Amino acid sequence: MSPIEVAHSLPTGAAVATVAAEGYDLGSAVRAWAISRGLTDHSAVEAGGRRYVLRLYPTHWRTRADVLFELDFIRHAAARGVPVAAPGVLSHSMAATEDGPASAIAPPATRQPIRATTTPERVEYGDSAARPKKSPFVWHSGRPTPLRCKEEKRMPDTTGVEDLQQPGALELLRSPDPARLAYTGPDGYPRVIPIGFLWNGTAVVVCTAPTAPKVAALAKQPHVALTIDTMGPPAKELLLRGTASIEIVDGVPAEYLTAAAKSTQGDELAAFEAAVRDLYKEMARITITPSWARFYDFGAGRLPTFLRRLVEPGSA
Repeated sequence: MSPIEVAHSLPTGAAVATVAAEGYDLGSAVRAWAISRGLTDHSAVEAGGRRYVLRLYPTHWRTRADVLFELDFIRHAAARGVPVAAPGVLSHSMAATEDGPASAIAPPATRQPIRATTTPERVEYGDSAARPKKSPFVWHSGRPTPLRCKEEKRMPDTTGVEDLQQPGALELLRSPDPARLAYTGPDGYPRVIPIGFLWNGTAVVVCTAPTAPKVAALAKQPHVALTIDTMGPPAKELLLRGTASIEIVDGVPAEYLTAAAKSTQGDELAAFEAAVRDLYKEMARITITPSWARFYDFGAGRLPTFLRRLVEPGSA
């Protein structure tokens, strides 16, 4: 058999140092050097008297959604006390394209592997052999350490949640009545439960015991749906879909008490606060960020599309 020609591209320390310096607020005198190479390359980054590890994945191995999901998982694991080094906030390059370069960084520590499966794509380098391009993305674990990062200023996508600005929707969001939360249980079957909640202006906040079944379920599958409604007449409904993130906090979160104050006041509220502070040493704060919202007011003619088409044949 004839010899097989091979080629391997290893990023230079200067190139990695440039990526780290431009993407993150690491301080001055950033330097980097290679520490291992292979299908993915690892480089050490030193800046401000501290060291970090940067891992390079071939471009197109991860879509933007894949990376965001993976980093959310790592941060959730860190919040639950799992010994992982949660990466810093994504840099500006993360939003370049749907499947373009992605970047994150974390301090060095003992690694704890997390499995993921992807299929790489290869790109042509002019007349040379096809080789994978590489883009920076960290995959490292250890104890979480806060890290500030330069963030890209992007306009939020509000097209799916415009109904949240309707006065009737805001009225329901401030209602003392419970919402109904739908999520996927560990057995794959859906769950729907009544919950107390607080609307903080951008997200729905729910607080509960860390051992509550929904906490473990949402950690595995964070996509949820939520409804708030009143039978009327006239009937009004607010339907939400979004993603839940979980944070374990010491004591009783302020949002939990503020939500209780929507329906309880005076001495009763004071007694409730004393009781829950004695009961909970820590709580899970679940933040549900809407990505889709619909508000229906049957008395004002704001109807679901299928009903409007029945009532008004020929309507869009």
